[in-house]
Amino acid sequence: MVMQVETQVCPRQDDYLHDLAIHGRLSIRQITRLNHKMGSEKTVSSRLRDLWHAEYVDREHVPQNHPHGNLLLLYRLKDKGIKYVKKTQHLIPRDPGKMPGGFKISPSQEVKDCWIATRLLCKENP
Repeated sequence: MVMQVETQVCPRQDDYLHDLAIHGRLSIRQITRLNHKMGSEKTVSSRLRDLWHAEYVDREHVPQNHPHGNLLLLYRLKDKGIKYVKKTQHLIPRDPGKMPGGFKISPSQEVKDCWIATRLLCKENP
């Protein structure tokens, strides 16, 4: 049972919601890579947990296909998060209801990792 909490979205959380609107589903590690230096995953996890409690995002544990870890936690926008992004950033988020297989991990997660690496490389070397 998720306890709904009214929360003010901080600027970093706003960035996370924007990233989820663009990419659909992201892991904590992917959101960290897009917005912070590595090593900030606990902070990102805490901020995402607050967004989850406030029902801006949904999350799902997905089994990983490698021996280094048990479950991967993926986040996506819920209706409240979609409304927030449309209102504040004038974006049309990807519709989570139209994503095939719900939260099932797909090769697109690996593609997102490549896209994130390219985006970060372009930031460092314009």
